[in-house]
Amino acid sequence: MIKMKHLLLTIAAIALFGGILSAQNRIVISKKDFRLYVFNSNDSLIYTTDVCLGENLGNKTRNGDHKTPEGKFTIMSIENSSAWKDFDGKFRASYGPWFMRLKMPRFRSIGIHGTNEPESIGTRASMGCVRLHNDELLRLKELVKIGTPVEILAEDEEFVIAPPTNEPTEPTEK
Repeated sequence: MIKMKHLLLTIAAIALFGGILSAQNRIVISKKDFRLYVFNSNDSLIYTTDVCLGENLGNKTRNGDHKTPEGKFTIMSIENSSAWKDFDGKFRASYGPWFMRLKMPRFRSIGIHGTNEPESIGTRASMGCVRLHNDELLRLKELVKIGTPVEILAEDEEFVIAPPTNEPTEPTEK
């Protein structure tokens, strides 16, 4: 009887926390190319879209510098932003339907979100966040979760996607 209870508790824990234990996707954002890429746990590209970045070049160093940060972060929360008001207290749907807040030292207001200015995609127009078309954000939301790694590359960093290979992952005997 004790073994059966242990088995049932183990199955329940796996069902409840399976998402935490499963392999996850990762995001790479190329500031040079104004592109967001999602790779699966096998490092295969599964999604890409254009983005809008901070108005100013360089790495974020202070609040209000309008720069998109560079480095390795994680998604710390995914928040419904559909009713958020702007800094002036007016509702404009500036953040689109979702705000994926990035965990980073010193800054709590940087994230990946939608926009009410779709013409800004592919340009430098944000205060430092990464903007996407709202429909693209909805697709991205299906591919990520809290804890998803996000790497934002500097403007001068080349990003090349390696073509898939059919080579074995382990050496074979000769």
